[in-house]
Amino acid sequence: MSLWVDKHRPASLGRLDYHREQAAQLRNLVQCGDFPHLLVYGPSGAGKKTRIMCLLRELYGAGVEKLRIEHQSITAPSKKKIEISTIASNYHLEVNPRAVLLSPKEYAVRIPKHCLLVTGLAWICHVLSTVCKKEGLTLPQELAQRLAEKSGRNLRKALLMCESCRVQQYPFTADQDIPEMDWEVYLRETANAVVSQQTPQRMSQEQSGMEKWDNDLGSLKEEMVIIAPESQHFPLLILLLPLSSVA
Repeated sequence: MSLWVDKHRPASLGRLDYHREQAAQLRNLVQCGDFPHLLVYGPSGAGKKTRIMCLLRELYGAGVEKLRIEHQSITAPSKKKIEISTIASNYHLEVNPRAVLLSPKEYAVRIPKHCLLVTGLAWICHVLSTVCKKEGLTLPQELAQRLAEKSGRNLRKALLMCESCRVQQYPFTADQDIPEMDWEVYLRETANAVVSQQTPQRMSQEQSGMEKWDNDLGSLKEEMVIIAPESQHFPLLILLLPLSSVA
């Protein structure tokens, strides 16, 4: 059983729900054979990964979904060894860096005018309503608006919260509670615990807990890459980031 955010993820550029003009431009780039370097930028849940995967399928077909985990070790000038884990197919490579520094700063002035706008609330409400309709559900417009706002304009998060609301109760009501994401609750409780008891022992205890969660997520990612060929909806799972990168 797939999550809604995975089950209803568009698999081709022609099935995208918003920024369709840009999707058509990407398709034209594929067809013309003169493909430039691209920088895809945007907040979490704006559709970057979905569009990139659609673009890769246009270029290389279903082979981009046959994934594998690769581990590399790099020795820094300080002699410290850095372990890097990547996800790759025969056609692409995925890396999740924890920090990126852009310099010189004048690029920050020129780049934004070429970027897409953040997904609007209306588009998020539209996608939520469409997904619920496909699931045979009726979503009140007021609840869709609240989900879009509480998600911080993060479409992926809005879909996850909408599905949680469905588990919580149905029929939907406009004023029903919207459950928080588990990781948000965990981070808030961890922050409160550290603030309430500011000692090295408490910091060490919380750090150990977060490292364990980080390792568990890494193990889960490797397991899902192994079974990826059996699932057509796998691309969602590789979006999981180590918790330490969020903290």
